Amino acid sequence: MRIATAGGPAPAQRVSAGDLLITFKLGSAELTEPGSVNARNFAGALNDPRLASQAFLIVGHTDATGSADRNMVLSERRAEAVKSFLVKQGIEASRLQTKGLGSQDLAVPSAPAAAANRRVEVKRAG
Repeated sequence: MRIATAGGPAPAQRVSAGDLLITFKLGSAELTEPGSVNARNFAGALNDPRLASQAFLIVGHTDATGSADRNMVLSERRAEAVKSFLVKQGIEASRLQTKGLGSQDLAVPSAPAAAANRRVEVKRAG
């Protein structure tokens, strides 16, 4: 599942099945209102009995603007922000792992500053 930040039209990007849009304010780990709504919907899905025993990895990403160190910290903060939000929605923290990749894995490599690169991806752990 892909979680991206808002910010204008995005160039073509990698798309995977089950993408989920959770947006952040530019340069921060603060979810936008639409991002919060989508995160609440995702939390509801995680409470489904069919997923109740599943663990998930939340991976934060940034675009390629800014320093590598700042981007790594911001990507980790975004992943932690999504985890914190989900925990507040009743998801067990033990089911959620986080990781930041900074700008190492751009969704749109041809446009390193594209908003689509500022995202969090959620994958089943294990």
